[in-house]
Amino acid sequence: MKKTVVLAQPIHSAGSSILHQRDDIEVIELNPYSEEAFKEAIARAHAVILRVTPLPAEMIAAAPHLEIVSRHGVGYDAVDLEALNARNIPLVIATDGNKISVAELAFSFLLSLAKNQAVFDGETRVGRYNEVRAANSLFDVAGKTLFVVGFGRIGQEIAPRAKAFDMTVTIYDPLVDDSVITAAGYVPVASLEEGLRDADAVTLHCPKNADTVDLLNTETLAMMKPGSLVINCARGGLVNEAALFEALKSGHIGGAGLDVFVDEPTPGDHPLFNLDNLIVSPHVGGMSNEAAQRSSYRSAQNVLDLFDGKLNPEVVVNPEVLPR
Repeated sequence: MKKTVVLAQPIHSAGSSILHQRDDIEVIELNPYSEEAFKEAIARAHAVILRVTPLPAEMIAAAPHLEIVSRHGVGYDAVDLEALNARNIPLVIATDGNKISVAELAFSFLLSLAKNQAVFDGETRVGRYNEVRAANSLFDVAGKTLFVVGFGRIGQEIAPRAKAFDMTVTIYDPLVDDSVITAAGYVPVASLEEGLRDADAVTLHCPKNADTVDLLNTETLAMMKPGSLVINCARGGLVNEAALFEALKSGHIGGAGLDVFVDEPTPGDHPLFNLDNLIVSPHVGGMSNEAAQRSSYRSAQNVLDLFDGKLNPEVVVNPEVLPR
């Protein structure tokens, strides 16, 4: 009997091809996606591969044959993990798919903000060459302190990039022992507050959960140095957007780079978009050509590994559901 794999959206051929090559696999690809089509397809699914599609409990309940859910990425806040656990269904992630791409985007935000590139570009194009040179400042990142919140796969990628630019790198991650951070050549800090007070810039690389929602808010943003920078390429909601707006508008936060927002797609009339000390992108950190290839291959291979009885527990978010 064939296993049915549902692709909620198309994925790169690096992943889809290894599914289509198997005679024992039926692939259903939704293009375009609709909730009705997804619900019809998932009723037949033994596996589902998700890019940005949410998977709530009611959709899981509509999938009686479901054996595995595979994320085309590493975030899973839009998947009802409790509902999967109740049925012993593993949730797997593409562990190394986007870590380089997200780290590079975060660091590009840092450099662009330090060099005031967005303002210089826009003003130079409209003939304000001398005026913008006189009115705006820029600074070097060398000698500055970058505070990295989260020392997982992406945090471990951005830290050496900052160090290569002669920055001091401080790390806060309550799940990682200080000795690991020190051995890697960075400075562990005991609390979020300590890291924020000493930082010239903070970049967030932690999951979104009850402990991290509004991690940066009116109170914590106020702890930062005047003119410091905020970067979030992790998940919308880690930064309180209303608080960030006020901090950017007042100039206390000198600039911010956001790839993620509370509401996505983000409406064009978002108040933050009226500020010129903000750089934004539409949640594309993991969408480089290389990341698409890596993530699609890993998300598909994780499914095949489960079917073949050789799933790597290290890619499983909820390993407690695996047979012992």
